[in-house]
Amino acid sequence: MNSIVMAKAVYFYDHTYYTDGVKIYSSGAFTKDSWSRYLEGFDELTVVGNLGGDNVDFNKVNEVSREDVDFIFIKNIRNLKNYFQYNLISADEVTRIIEAHDVVIVRMPSEISLVAVNVAKRLNKPYAVEVVACVKRVYWYHGTLKGKLLAFPSYFRTRAMIKKAPYVSYVTKQFLQKEYPTRGKFIAASNVQIDHEEWSKVTVTRGKVNQQSELLVIGHVGSFDVRFKGQDDLLKAAAINIQAGLSILIKFVGPGNPDWVLEIAKELKILEHVSIIGKLPSAEMLPFMDGLNLYVHPSHLEGLPRTVIEAMSRGVPVLGSRVGGIPELLEEDYLFEAKDVIALSKKIAAFASLSEKKRFALSQSNYSKSLDYNSDILKERRATFFKKLAKNLKASV
Repeated sequence: MNSIVMAKAVYFYDHTYYTDGVKIYSSGAFTKDSWSRYLEGFDELTVVGNLGGDNVDFNKVNEVSREDVDFIFIKNIRNLKNYFQYNLISADEVTRIIEAHDVVIVRMPSEISLVAVNVAKRLNKPYAVEVVACVKRVYWYHGTLKGKLLAFPSYFRTRAMIKKAPYVSYVTKQFLQKEYPTRGKFIAASNVQIDHEEWSKVTVTRGKVNQQSELLVIGHVGSFDVRFKGQDDLLKAAAINIQAGLSILIKFVGPGNPDWVLEIAKELKILEHVSIIGKLPSAEMLPFMDGLNLYVHPSHLEGLPRTVIEAMSRGVPVLGSRVGGIPELLEEDYLFEAKDVIALSKKIAAFASLSEKKRFALSQSNYSKSLDYNSDILKERRATFFKKLAKNLKASV
């Protein structure tokens, strides 16, 4: 470990973890290796989050526990009662945690992260901010009245906090920087971690998939517990093409209850064209991508979607909505406006008509662009960022 100074960092984020009594797991994109970027600059790391219930299939989640990382579980501030308690009454628990550490790292958007930064500033502790999405859009499209009520207050609080933050890391190259500018030092480094397979091996997989042209296998990854991932838009666009004679199978991956998606498919009379796979652990995501002809990401809001980059890294052609950082990844011909079902249906039809040669060229282009998000490149960029933060801490003590 190349630590610059003996220091303890604490990481705050509104994320739910699970435990079997021995190990800690995440149903999201976090893995054991996710914590390595922080340990490049600091010797000890404590992760603060929420603890989920017992109703979890541990075969479909990622283990995130490791010997050099501690976990502390606190009340879920996204609960309205706890939200007001933390923000208006007391942040004593957060204060005690931060007092025991040397530096604070927060991930945004996150309500507990806003509390943590306020406490860090009061205690004169150095802190850094990771920005992965637009809080205003996340809350507004969350689908609940509580989300809409919190959207603009949280947006202005987050924007003001990031502007004054001394260190900021953005997952996008332009989008989030414009929405949440900072006066501090900053980098652009996606939180995606991809170890690329050699192009020669990718070509073999793509060749086999492209030859199976009688069926267009479309993939979608996103939680079923929210409605802004665009599953309904994809179903409606696919239905138009199915009615026109195109043979399509849509494979949906993600956690949560998919009943509402199946109900829409039934209403559209395309239920037999839909396959619900459910949650996949990280190790199975890239093999899933390998079996697709096309990946479609019709989300209504995004930061920089990991799944789009994962698909591109396997040479999978991708269609995406023109939101967040997606236009930084895809060429104009493969973008459409969010919620525009007609435009998406036309993009799917246009792709289906492409020759095998043109599909292969698109695969190569996507693969080449995904190399910008290779783990080794991003690890070095993040390591430099957190080493600078550790150096700043050393200078201040």
